[in-house]
Amino acid sequence: MNFQCARGKFTDKDLRQAMMIGTDLEAIRDAVYVEGAIQASYGGPGAGACPSIEELPASTKLLYTYDPDLAKQMIADASYPDGFDMTMTINSAKNDEVDLAALLVDQWAKIGVNLTLISMETTAHQQIRSTREFEDAHLEASSLPTRVLIDYMTIDHASNPTGLVDQYTHDGYFKAAQMVDTAERNAIFKDLVIHHLDTCSRIQMPAPYVLVSWWQWVKNYYGETEAGYLNLNPMLSRMWIDQDLKAEMGY
Repeated sequence: MNFQCARGKFTDKDLRQAMMIGTDLEAIRDAVYVEGAIQASYGGPGAGACPSIEELPASTKLLYTYDPDLAKQMIADASYPDGFDMTMTINSAKNDEVDLAALLVDQWAKIGVNLTLISMETTAHQQIRSTREFEDAHLEASSLPTRVLIDYMTIDHASNPTGLVDQYTHDGYFKAAQMVDTAERNAIFKDLVIHHLDTCSRIQMPAPYVLVSWWQWVKNYYGETEAGYLNLNPMLSRMWIDQDLKAEMGY
């Protein structure tokens, strides 16, 4: 969920943080996905550059603690004592995004925010993300590896959907990108992830668990879902069908 950080009310980091504190991520996960993960980063859990919520500093961990009363007070302190109106663009073709958006309308109403949804077809929705021409917020389904995300958050990157200008992230990314030592590089990326979470330029929505299953006669396949940015070809070129086992099982 991307805020418009280049102009308008959401250039205020305190206001963005109030919105995240006023978002019940657990309720969204349970309602939309039944089971899923709430993550403190944009990469896979357990990766060296991805902190868990438990590892976060107290001030950052607070963002993951649903507290509508605190959120409402923070909104008032940000010069909106009576709340405010906002819009959010969503992709009408993605059912989970539509459900997520409906829950945000309800949740944010409790903290004095009147959210109006602008439903768009996929091409227009993607275009407005790339041009950053949305007014207040843009909802998208995105689960990118940490390094790619931090790359996207550098200054003037074409894929930065929020328009946030953050020199700390920019300099840190290019410093880490030149490091050969994995541990040192991951330490910088981990710090950048925490810093980026603090900016609240985006609210990472809960991620559903992805289950992978295949017939026993499919050999040399071990449940991979991609081999680098949605690339399926390496798995497809190496798996094979055990026709004897398939026949033995009655197929």
